[in-house]
Amino acid sequence: MSLEQFNEERELEAIKRRYDLIPRSISYTLVRLRESTEFADVVKRLRVDKWKDWHILLAIHNGFLNWHIKLNGADKDAEKANAFTEMLVKRLWEVGETAEDLPVSIEYFSYDSMNNWLNIGIMHYLQQKGAEFGSRGYDLNKTRKIAEQKFKYLALDIEHSPLFE
Repeated sequence: MSLEQFNEERELEAIKRRYDLIPRSISYTLVRLRESTEFADVVKRLRVDKWKDWHILLAIHNGFLNWHIKLNGADKDAEKANAFTEMLVKRLWEVGETAEDLPVSIEYFSYDSMNNWLNIGIMHYLQQKGAEFGSRGYDLNKTRKIAEQKFKYLALDIEHSPLFE
């Protein structure tokens, strides 16, 4: 696996894009989660694990996508899931979540689920950096470690207004 070279400026720009795009794309879900005492408890645990706001946003976004993929039955077929995900992401970036979208259950964003959603984000991130993953299972702690050691994935952040207290 040959990964691209670390470029801190490019990584910080990507973090800024996440802060710009994700809150607009899932605004209704974020409002509901910010109002939830259960989710506030999840955030406290994630903070102990050194999660930044953008990690939380990314995990929520991935969970939102997964919820809607399953809701629409696209999870039964990889090709259908990919096409549906592409369509949904495009709509979220262009229009954002709407009041007509079925709300994702707050319980869907548990501590364990949030870790799962971030792990999915990390694998996608590493693929963008040149990693190749086959169909076998992977040690997700190792993929996190690679992302952290090679790209400072868990350490980098930019100045921003706090999103989760």
